[in-house]
Amino acid sequence: MKKQFIYILLATAALTAACSDDKKDEYKPETITNPVTDITVPNVPEDGVLRFESIGQTQQVAATASPANGGDADRYYFEYASSDEKVFTVTEDGTLTTVGPGEAVLTVTPVNNTQLKKTYKVVVLFYITDLQLSTTEVKLNEKEKYDLSLSTTIIPANATYQTLKYASSDETVATVNERGVVKALKGGQTTIMVSTTDGSNISKECTVKVTSWFDRTGWTVDTSARYATGNNYVVDNDTGKPEDILDGDQSTFLSLIKPGRTYAGCTAAKDDPFYFVVDMKESKAFNVLRWKHRYNNSSEGLRAKAITLSGSNDGTNYTVIQENITLPTANYTDLIEIQLPTTTYRYVKVDYTKWDTVNNNTVQCAEFELGNGPKE
Repeated sequence: MKKQFIYILLATAALTAACSDDKKDEYKPETITNPVTDITVPNVPEDGVLRFESIGQTQQVAATASPANGGDADRYYFEYASSDEKVFTVTEDGTLTTVGPGEAVLTVTPVNNTQLKKTYKVVVLFYITDLQLSTTEVKLNEKEKYDLSLSTTIIPANATYQTLKYASSDETVATVNERGVVKALKGGQTTIMVSTTDGSNISKECTVKVTSWFDRTGWTVDTSARYATGNNYVVDNDTGKPEDILDGDQSTFLSLIKPGRTYAGCTAAKDDPFYFVVDMKESKAFNVLRWKHRYNNSSEGLRAKAITLSGSNDGTNYTVIQENITLPTANYTDLIEIQLPTTTYRYVKVDYTKWDTVNNNTVQCAEFELGNGPKE
């Protein structure tokens, strides 16, 4: 019995030793010589951005393990993904194909070692091929604004980068902000340059002409008329007075009787002078005139057809500035701006030289303005 017990102990010890040796063999770690530490994607620029300029372009982006001779390199395989398949697609073998303009992200993932995953920006560019301006000349008054971006069309409409750059050649005349809004500052002329920023290097120009109209506060007006009423004008309801051409209201006006006509008990002889004089109270340089006919009246016979402009600095001796300036009379809404030679005077005399000799008895002027604008 004692002998059998000894045999059992020896057998148990032997079995235990054998089992211990088996466990050592099972957990022995594998040693890889020169393991993979990175992955390489071909045809990627240094900045990591893949750029394309057309639809349907293809490029191979199949990744490889690095180093290529790594001990476990042959075990690596990869998955490819596009963040936006409206921009590009990528197949299982790493073939990238552009689909539409825009930006998206390419993700390359080594399935057996996701820590080495890499991402790349993919940009499909549609360059701007042209800029079209619906107007190449804009006329503004001082302090007016104009949104040039609304007059600018980008070709093609689906160009990738549509941000434009605006610049004024003379910011003392007019400025332009980054959105293309032009602000007129003073009389003169400047050029607004509209340029692309996508690398297409396309630019277009728009000329901006600014007129600075004088403040008429304190100005006075006299006329050639001396009617039986004692007035130098003819009353027409609540208006007709000389100063009414300075009030900014097109429904009020200066009313003078045409030579050889009678109106409201007043008569003008055929050979009577027919003019009015504006006193600006100081000498001013000007080169543009704005005239407005009486508002909301369909009688074309009330509108002057032509005038001669003269200037003086003493109120006595006048020099002709421009003769027989034609004024359109078809509509009272017409914007009548007349370019003049640049002159400097205090007094400006307006002689009526042409009017309707058949219809109506008076000539009426609603607004008279002078200012500085670009030299034509």
